[in-house]
Amino acid sequence: MVITKNGSDVKENNLLSVYEEAIARLSAEEIYNLYAHNFVGDRSLKLRGCPPFRESKSGTSFTVFGDQGFFDAGDGFSGTPADYIHSMKVGRWERAKGRDFVEAVRSLCDRAGIDFPERTLAPEQIEKAERWERRRALIGAAMEYCTQVLWTDAGIAARQYLVEERGLNEDCLKNLQLGFYRHRSDVIAALKARGFSREEISESGLGAKKWEGYITYPWHDERGRPLTIYGRYYQKTPPNGQPKTLALPGVSTKRSPLYLDRAIAQGHKELIFVEGVNDAALLQALGETRVVSGVAASFSNEQIDSLKRHRIEKIYHLGDPDGGGIGGTHSNLMRLMREGISVYVPPTLPDSLDPDEYVIEYGIDAFKKLIEASEHGFRWFAKQIISKHGTDTDGAILKIWRDRSHLPVASQTSNP
Repeated sequence: MVITKNGSDVKENNLLSVYEEAIARLSAEEIYNLYAHNFVGDRSLKLRGCPPFRESKSGTSFTVFGDQGFFDAGDGFSGTPADYIHSMKVGRWERAKGRDFVEAVRSLCDRAGIDFPERTLAPEQIEKAERWERRRALIGAAMEYCTQVLWTDAGIAARQYLVEERGLNEDCLKNLQLGFYRHRSDVIAALKARGFSREEISESGLGAKKWEGYITYPWHDERGRPLTIYGRYYQKTPPNGQPKTLALPGVSTKRSPLYLDRAIAQGHKELIFVEGVNDAALLQALGETRVVSGVAASFSNEQIDSLKRHRIEKIYHLGDPDGGGIGGTHSNLMRLMREGISVYVPPTLPDSLDPDEYVIEYGIDAFKKLIEASEHGFRWFAKQIISKHGTDTDGAILKIWRDRSHLPVASQTSNP
């Protein structure tokens, strides 16, 4: 654990963690302040200003994006905060690599008030941090491009599907920064124009033809920085056996629950778990900012670790009304309670509706009342055991008694 100068902590004592924490604590203006860029904002929350190494007639060809990456349109160079710090030091655009990357991270930590881990850093660790940050910048660029495409004529059918089939109005689409992957060649060209190599694009998985025709859902880590992209085909039924959903390959690409960054930004210590991406998207867009998704029937272990780091105290677990949802509720109950996170279970959704379908049918106020009617996870579990075995024989009661031993021993629990 790294103890910061203001007394708070960073999750792990490694280079990537302190780098991410530093960037999360600094504003774009605080990072990009080594030159008089004279930034002006725009409607898309970008900052535009003067480039540091050449003349600019418009004075706005240097752009800083919402994910804290940057792009110099005149030189065709895109980079990360570490690249900016290093380039300003050497007087030209240049990637921060090896020890130069380490020194750039040290500089950002100093600005953010985070103690830099003073220990020997293996070359492999440095390279991993560099590659992860570069991949993050590429994903952020792809998110932005696909968002632009959704609002062109090429995105009309995708917008109609989201509005008519998924209950998301145009304000919701903008709020969630949804996008549309139309043509592989266009996406590759846009990313190459931002300075990413064909090899980087290929390794990320974003240059694959299989993404064509998919709506893109941006997925950020708990600090609000690009983590991965989730795709959903733009029609109800994909053609030729194509999958309804896609996700980028890679290790730990979903290590933080979807929309946890939004919940944390609102100061929530209790969250509502739903399974599906659109379940979470619709509820977030309608103002229920406690909602997160594991994009599965239960959280992964990495996602639970992220909940622990941010001291989440309670989860309302709303699984889909099927066997998978029941199994996922049981799994989350066991693992979350062991970590001291209380679990409450709302009543089963009627008519086999998923959460987004329920909200479309009955409204957001009905959803909130459903959450208010939740019972403690232990009570829910007890009812599941009784339903499974019955109580009409001594043998059934004995099985109930034995099954109760599967309840978790929590480090701190609420009174059920």
